[in-house]
Amino acid sequence: MTPRQRVRLFLGLTAVAWSLIIGGVLGSFIVSDLFASLSFTEAAWSVASSATVWLLFVVSLVMSMFWALLVMVLIERVVQNRLRAFQGMLATVIPGGSRAASAAVRSHDEIEQLTIIMRGTIETLSHTRQFERNRNQVLELIAASEPLERVLHALALLVQQQRSDSYCAVSLFREGHLFLAAAPHLPQALAHLLDGVAVGADGGTAAYAAHRHRPAYTCDLVQDQAWASMRPVALQQGVRACWSLPLLSHEGELLGTLDCYLSRPLEPTESDQELLESAASLARIAIQRQRLADQLVYQSSHDALTGLPNRALFEDRLRQALAQARRDQRNLALLYIDLDRFKEVNDTLGHHMGDALLCEVAQRMQGCLREEDTLARMGGDEFTVVLRSGHDAEEVASVAQRILHQLELPFTIDGQAMHISASIGISIYPQDGNDATTLKTNADNAMYHAKHSGKNGYAFFTPEGEPVLGIEHFRGPGNGN
Repeated sequence: MTPRQRVRLFLGLTAVAWSLIIGGVLGSFIVSDLFASLSFTEAAWSVASSATVWLLFVVSLVMSMFWALLVMVLIERVVQNRLRAFQGMLATVIPGGSRAASAAVRSHDEIEQLTIIMRGTIETLSHTRQFERNRNQVLELIAASEPLERVLHALALLVQQQRSDSYCAVSLFREGHLFLAAAPHLPQALAHLLDGVAVGADGGTAAYAAHRHRPAYTCDLVQDQAWASMRPVALQQGVRACWSLPLLSHEGELLGTLDCYLSRPLEPTESDQELLESAASLARIAIQRQRLADQLVYQSSHDALTGLPNRALFEDRLRQALAQARRDQRNLALLYIDLDRFKEVNDTLGHHMGDALLCEVAQRMQGCLREEDTLARMGGDEFTVVLRSGHDAEEVASVAQRILHQLELPFTIDGQAMHISASIGISIYPQDGNDATTLKTNADNAMYHAKHSGKNGYAFFTPEGEPVLGIEHFRGPGNGN
């Protein structure tokens, strides 16, 4: 017997019971009042009373059944209307909810099925509300400019809360490899294996998705050749499936991947795919925002033409180098470099050739320095070098000579041979100054003395007598003419 039939039986029995009660009561009152005033023998009165009672009973029963059927019809109409309204709500809140609710309306008489659907729907709505709360938290972290690693960590936890049987990881793409940026709860052995994996067809699901720039779903990694080299470790750590989405910028540039690792073979459902796509969208926003912030910071501290540190970053590097030199009680050298007759290059060959020459000059000078030293462009054709602690006068002179020698070699730009030289002024901490301002002034004075003494050379500042006249000048390898 279906639930609907049980409801109808219950209503019918209820109507019969009420008919008996109402018929008996009404029959008694009516018969008593009707025959009290009539002259009947006791036997005749008894027969007439019984017949009337049964007649009224039948009438009451028919009327009760009629009202019971009417109430049942109204209840069905109300249930259908509510279910249709419920169908519309699901269609707007839950993907696929419209189809589920349509099935419920078609078979609404199956109360147990409807109860199951309602229970699943309530659970889905709960997950949806939880997802929205977590999503808003991630967006708040992004808006607050929190570190990218923290944002991606919160995002991975968001996915894991929606799918409690999964591990979520976010990897960033750099120089042909994927590096884990966030992987909460991912087994350490597997994380170590996946960190730095090369993008390609044989580096797991994530590497394959990054290679194709398309989502990749490994429903059972036992049967996926992309996991051939990593399969034993993955199985040992309890991972059997992996779903990966590439993170692409609006221009199609690969940013990284969002990966979901599962403990059992499984194909993603429509809701799983929508969850991953929503999480991937948040990851793209976070990564691109961080890149934009890094780009703005870089542009504010680096020369747009050569990519070298600009004046602001140079000042900061010089302060740091001085602080370290004071702590270590060691020397520090500052070089001011000005290209000789660079204005003639711009005037005769054009500014585009001059800009190309400046870029080549910057590359050659950078090759003469240690990684810990700083080469900066101050503007125009002026450069500075901070040689960190550990350089004595002979080493500083050797660096200056290498720079001059590299600049004397011919430059070829757009098929045009070009020659350039430079004048270099040098001041050394602490003998030539204890602060940045003094060191810069003395190095600048030394550079002008080298330039006025014939160019293509370097000069050390000396404190004896007049600052410029007391400078010792060294010629470069060429004649400077």
